[in-house]
Amino acid sequence: RDQQWARDYHDRMSIVEVLLDKFTKEWDDLGRTDAESTAELLEALKKLASAVQAQRFVLDDLKEQKQKLMERLNPEDKELIKEHTSHYEKQWAQLEELLERKVQVSVTTLEELSQCQSKLEDLLDWAEGQTRLLSEALRCSPPAELAQTLMLDHIASCSELESQQLAHGAATSEADRILARLGLDERQRLQK
Repeated sequence: RDQQWARDYHDRMSIVEVLLDKFTKEWDDLGRTDAESTAELLEALKKLASAVQAQRFVLDDLKEQKQKLMERLNPEDKELIKEHTSHYEKQWAQLEELLERKVQVSVTTLEELSQCQSKLEDLLDWAEGQTRLLSEALRCSPPAELAQTLMLDHIASCSELESQQLAHGAATSEADRILARLGLDERQRLQK
């Protein structure tokens, strides 16, 4: 029976070693790869973290087997088993911590990216608005040599506009006065 427990312990230890090697290699690959997208890297990290968490029961099984075996070992073997198990527990915990930290860094990076993009879009919108205003101002601003002539033309146009507005007002008043005496057709024509 002691031999069976020893075999079970070694089987579980082998499984933990294989999983740690596999997960560590995946972690290293993710760390070395230039991700095309932080969002894609985040998804890969979450997937790996989930796989590590889902396989944690293997480490728990190893600790359980260690406890069964410890009662039957001499002090030297007990110490060796404790060291092995402790080493695997530390590696597993370190991998989980690294993944958790990298996931959090990726989430923060994506949030900061979103905020930065929003600020840049706001700045671009503002700059485009300023460009439009400047373009309109440049179209309206005459060259210096024409400014005097255009100013006189502008004053004449304003005077003409004012005179036309007065004429329009007088005509409207007269139309209102005679409207009641007109027939329907004439009224409609006048109102147009």
